[in-house]
Amino acid sequence: MDMKRLILVWVMMLCLVPFVATAGEIPWDRWDQSKAFVQQEAAEAYPGWTVIGASAYGSGTWHDETALNVAVSLYRVEHSMLYFLELHVVVNPVWEGEPIDWQETHLAPVPLDTDSVDDISEAVPRLKDPAGSDTPWLSSPSGCAAFMLREGEHWEDLGAMSDELIGVAVDAQGRKGLRIAKWDGSVYGEVAASPMTDVDFDVDTFHSGDGFLFIELSISDYEYAYISRNDDGTWNWIGVNTGHAVYRFNDEYLLDDTYTFNDSNACRHYGRLTLPTRLEELDFSRMALRGPELAAFLDADAWACVRENDTPMYASPDGEMTALCYARLAGTIAAEEGGWVCLQIGSEERGLRGWFRREHLAFGALIEDVRCSFPEYETGIVEPYPWEKDLATFVNRVLDSPYAIDVDNDFSSVWIIGRAPDGRWLMEIDEDVVAFTRAGEEIVTSPAADPDTPFDEEKMKMLQAVPDEIE
Repeated sequence: MDMKRLILVWVMMLCLVPFVATAGEIPWDRWDQSKAFVQQEAAEAYPGWTVIGASAYGSGTWHDETALNVAVSLYRVEHSMLYFLELHVVVNPVWEGEPIDWQETHLAPVPLDTDSVDDISEAVPRLKDPAGSDTPWLSSPSGCAAFMLREGEHWEDLGAMSDELIGVAVDAQGRKGLRIAKWDGSVYGEVAASPMTDVDFDVDTFHSGDGFLFIELSISDYEYAYISRNDDGTWNWIGVNTGHAVYRFNDEYLLDDTYTFNDSNACRHYGRLTLPTRLEELDFSRMALRGPELAAFLDADAWACVRENDTPMYASPDGEMTALCYARLAGTIAAEEGGWVCLQIGSEERGLRGWFRREHLAFGALIEDVRCSFPEYETGIVEPYPWEKDLATFVNRVLDSPYAIDVDNDFSSVWIIGRAPDGRWLMEIDEDVVAFTRAGEEIVTSPAADPDTPFDEEKMKMLQAVPDEIE
């Protein structure tokens, strides 16, 4: 994997790596010994099954020490069907003399062509990840699950989950399509199929597990988009790497992570980017999009922002003015009353609500046309790129809020969004906590530079002109 792809994948994979407990480190020799022992015990406990492989990993705790888990994959061929069995064992109690508590997961069986049974029986276990993956992906799926293919098609990938088969089909023209067949315990239902596409896409068979799919779409030789399917069958975007820019998706906005460093909401593009829930409507050609093209697909109807500097915010319609706000202060629309609009700024739990005159706000997609003008702040502690602990110390010292900022959380942005009539600053932390600074607390600020918006056309032309070889 080249460095450009690695940048985004590293960011995205953080949410896919299983939690590993730190209590009571496990000696490395125990990993191999436990894996070999459980593998041998599985072969004896399950006659008629063949062990494919096993993997050991630390996850969770057992009696205040790291729990060592071992997963074992087995298979058997019977009645022209390829069956998979996944076993899971927590080894710690076995070390203490307790019997093995086998946790079984039977996966959806793979129908075999009658003429191919003997060959496949000899070929298995030829899997892409034979070391105990909870979704066996066949490295040679020829002759398997032909009922899911159309005439002239063949499998590029085929994997078995607990209640479905997942496959990537390729037709004679080289186009690809995703296929899913549900298993009810006795028969397969109707095969769901995405539209065939010329866009090259792959299932990440290493990170895709039971019920979860992680798909990479190739936009060009160095541009990639990533989507995933959740356990409930819904689909969502993860991010885009154009080779020169990186975009991530939150529930409520698209985040340009390339150059903005989260120093203002100029890097946010508000709105939900939703995907169809039915596979038949999942057209991958519409998803192989570069970063600037994605903003057009955002549903930003729930959002509005302040259009200009020094816009007054009120406690209620025609009530007390609480602050003068900076351009592009954004929030979700919480209420409307006549010519007034109430915005929820930050989270409902730790943010605040402010009322604005309708003519002072930009709504929905028009937020893209508003330049952010949040001022920068300067202190003796905070440098241009501070360590998180120093920034947290600063914020907890100056903010008049009952909520302490925890440096161990995803702490990334501190914005000055307005100023009270008595001179106190209004600050927003990670679009979560919103509060005024304490009375008498001095903060030196400087005007924010007038940054190019992440979707500036001239900037994008410049970035796209950078040679591909430059990392």
